[in-house]
Amino acid sequence: MAEGENGTILGQVSIDVLAIRPGNNAFTLNGLLAPSRETDLPVIGKFFSAYLNGQTQTVKVFRNQSSVKNAIAMDLTISGLSMKANLDGIETKLIHQVNVLNFSIEFDLVHVNKVYVTGQLSVFFELPSNIHMKFKALRTSINFTMHFNDKPSMGQMILHDLPVEHNQTTNELFMSFNKQELIVLNDASFKQLAAFLFLTKNVSIMIEGLAAALAEVRIGNITLSNIPINDTLHLVGYNEFDNGLLNIDNIDLIGAISCQALALRVRTQIINPSAVNILYGGCLSLDLCDIVSGKSLGLVNIDPFYLQLQDNITVLDAEESVFV
Repeated sequence: MAEGENGTILGQVSIDVLAIRPGNNAFTLNGLLAPSRETDLPVIGKFFSAYLNGQTQTVKVFRNQSSVKNAIAMDLTISGLSMKANLDGIETKLIHQVNVLNFSIEFDLVHVNKVYVTGQLSVFFELPSNIHMKFKALRTSINFTMHFNDKPSMGQMILHDLPVEHNQTTNELFMSFNKQELIVLNDASFKQLAAFLFLTKNVSIMIEGLAAALAEVRIGNITLSNIPINDTLHLVGYNEFDNGLLNIDNIDLIGAISCQALALRVRTQIINPSAVNILYGGCLSLDLCDIVSGKSLGLVNIDPFYLQLQDNITVLDAEESVFV
């Protein structure tokens, strides 16, 4: 089978029994779309792109290769085309720049080792340069693992059949998910990530995996599968809530616990600088220290601890025992 304009071989089809009657005939051909030379890959891309865009193109079917002298070609109209493509020969990255717009972490109240995530991601999706078509992504599924600080896989997320909001001008895809399990694969690495998130300004997480997408094109819907994902997520850390992000609004004296200890009620305001917020984080203990001596005055226990969305104020009430 050859492309009609320049005679470039597109692939081969096999016909066991071919019966052609006078007039128009319809028959099914099964074959492999594979050029004889690697340099002809762009022609395959052009053929594939034209079909997806519903454009008419000339295709010739020969008994032998089109280079045979005086070969006789048949006029062929493709009315239906089913394709399964392996794009290993096209070195390109379809998914670029994965961004975390919102990432809400919730720890299970009963099973403390279970972690759930609610959030929103955005990705940039780009087709190979030799495939030109308009498409609209409808749904996607993503299976990826996360690595932190060059350690083994920290966790895994499987997001199945998510609806997609597609900006066709920028080719940016937005997807939201609700209370999906974050499978913790390495407990020590996950705890280290949590510590870095609280103590530092920036945290980077490597993600890798595969995605699939259902997209609408001119001729109908197509499914793209086994799309590689390999990117780095850059998250803003809480940085110990420095620079005025944490303020103690009010301290009330409840009473005396003993001759050396007082019970206080503390109201704290925290501004979340990060896209990562916490729906339920269990109990958070903060050590209240004297600035001059550095001596601990007692612990502030915030239970339950949570954080509102980025740049929002979280008001937390806690009780504390201060030693005099």
